[in-house]
Amino acid sequence: MPASLAIFEASGHQFRATPGAKIQLEKLPGEPGEKVSFNEVLLLVEKEETQIGQPFVEGARVEAKILKQDRDAKITIWKRIPKKRNSSKRGHRQFYTEIEVTKIVSAGEKKAAPAKDSSAPAAKEEGKKPAAKKAPAKTTAVKKPAAKK
Repeated sequence: MPASLAIFEASGHQFRATPGAKIQLEKLPGEPGEKVSFNEVLLLVEKEETQIGQPFVEGARVEAKILKQDRDAKITIWKRIPKKRNSSKRGHRQFYTEIEVTKIVSAGEKKAAPAKDSSAPAAKEEGKKPAAKKAPAKTTAVKKPAAKK
């Protein structure tokens, strides 16, 4: 059964996630529609059981889908230095990624393993030795000419 609440860390911030929640994060690589996964889960709550990470809950992850890549509203920064007739005005628009949490996977749940094909030949062949590793090339030190006195 999927977890009902998780607190995860992404890009230096902590976020509270529930299935179906929409969250704005700092810009992440990826296109809208792509799936992302966050493995740094700090807290996991399932019904009445709570798991607290030390620092992270082992095996837990938050899976999400990227909804859009956009820029936030403009913030105006205005500075004025009194008695100096000096002022400056700047604007800033922060990039962000909006995601929708699709699933919270707890530590007990495992990924579905791909089915193995029994007709495939065995991976290991007996009688063959692994290739020997090559030693790194030696570097020679360049001698400097003696200083004249």
